[in-house]
Amino acid sequence: IVTKYAGRSNQVKALLEEMRAEAEAIGAPIIDPPIRLTDKVIEAQNNRLNLAEYAPRSTAAKCYEEIADKIVKW
Repeated sequence: IVTKYAGRSNQVKALLEEMRAEAEAIGAPIIDPPIRLTDKVIEAQNNRLNLAEYAPRSTAAKCYEEIADKIVKW
């Protein structure tokens, strides 16, 4: 699971693709979507709350929920 993802940078996008290639080479899955580092994530951490409580409709919270659903179905 890729976390703290800041996908606006070409360097970060290239790193993610490199990680995917390495993971595939050893047969390890990378579960999508990557969890973006957003202001809501930082605010939740600063307030010592989990993201689902602090900002359940945030992009990152929705990504965590999607990943959890995938893992449960796996």
